[in-house]
Amino acid sequence: MKRILFVDDEHQILDAMRNILRKRRREWEMVFVDSGRAALLEMEKAPYDVIVSDMRMPEMDGAELLEQVCQRFPRTARFVLSGQADSESILRVLPFAQQFLSKPCDPIDLNRVIERTCQLQEGLSDQAIRDSVGGLTSLPTSNAIYHRLLNGVDETDVTVDQIVEIVKTDPAIIAKLLQLVNSAYFGLARKTPSIPQAISYLGLELVRSLIHSPSVAMQCDGVSPLATIVEQVQSHAFATAQLAIQLIDDPSLIDLTYTAALLHDVGLLGLAKHQPERYRETLAIAEMTRKPLEEVEISLGYVPHTAVGGYLLGVWGLPMEIVDCASLHHSPSASNVTSREITLVVHVADGLIEAASHPGLDELAFIDQEAISQAGYTDRIAAWLKTFRQNQTRTQSNSMIP
Repeated sequence: MKRILFVDDEHQILDAMRNILRKRRREWEMVFVDSGRAALLEMEKAPYDVIVSDMRMPEMDGAELLEQVCQRFPRTARFVLSGQADSESILRVLPFAQQFLSKPCDPIDLNRVIERTCQLQEGLSDQAIRDSVGGLTSLPTSNAIYHRLLNGVDETDVTVDQIVEIVKTDPAIIAKLLQLVNSAYFGLARKTPSIPQAISYLGLELVRSLIHSPSVAMQCDGVSPLATIVEQVQSHAFATAQLAIQLIDDPSLIDLTYTAALLHDVGLLGLAKHQPERYRETLAIAEMTRKPLEEVEISLGYVPHTAVGGYLLGVWGLPMEIVDCASLHHSPSASNVTSREITLVVHVADGLIEAASHPGLDELAFIDQEAISQAGYTDRIAAWLKTFRQNQTRTQSNSMIP
């Protein structure tokens, strides 16, 4: 049975949540407390799967409470519940809250978010990995991109388009911005995968504050093993995203496809931050054996980056199509109907670019042709290959220009 802890200093709010969730008593063991101190005492007695805390409380507010939960009980999913959406509150709680819920919270949304999170936790059974992933407050990014962004947002006449041009190459920063803009704080009618829309919704002032905050991304030492992995993931993710949007047929899916492709290896960033030396060796084995990274991870007994990526993006509340791509880009046949085309396209773009990095390897070596056939897309393979080859020729031609 899943254990859920609710924290709010207003007893009428706790009573309302208790009534709202009464029907879940057979599935969830729910505890309701009126202070951060009481919440920590409860968590010391027994583990909880999810904590939902109010932001504004006396003595210890939601940001302080969730910071302690993140440090002491990282495998517990952390949600903040608040009617306050000022920049100061957002910046204080962003590193520690995995999702932001509005107050008052819609009962359907509250049920859905908790249920989805519990399902994601079941898919990540390795408790040590859940601890390391749950304790992440930001993902690593390269110094070069981070400083370009810092310089860009500080320009007095900077535009949304200029900021988009910088951040659209960086999975770490995009993941955090989308985590925030898709939260209930912003009350969007539907989740957005669009990078330009996300920055427009947030507004340049808040984006500027976020970029200056360490809660959005962690800079890497330029000579460290982690920095090498980050640059490799960024380069591959950007190339995959650029190709994927050329392979998707439906123009209305371009934004979603680009973002899903950019974030497809985000789990690798989380794992590499936790164990950079191990993942440098793992990537080297994949390179040497010419096998898909997920296959190598499983053969070594590691939790695959796909499981970690799906968990991270899912618990951060990103659209399910993006979560599916992170989870299933190596096994697209498992994707559901709503995300299948995007997952397949990202799988193909990822596989073609990966094969091209191994001279002499067949172009389709990393492509699951059976999954493509089952989805009825076999007749598209020739067109996909043609587009990819044209891109390769264009890239080679550009590299020869003095």
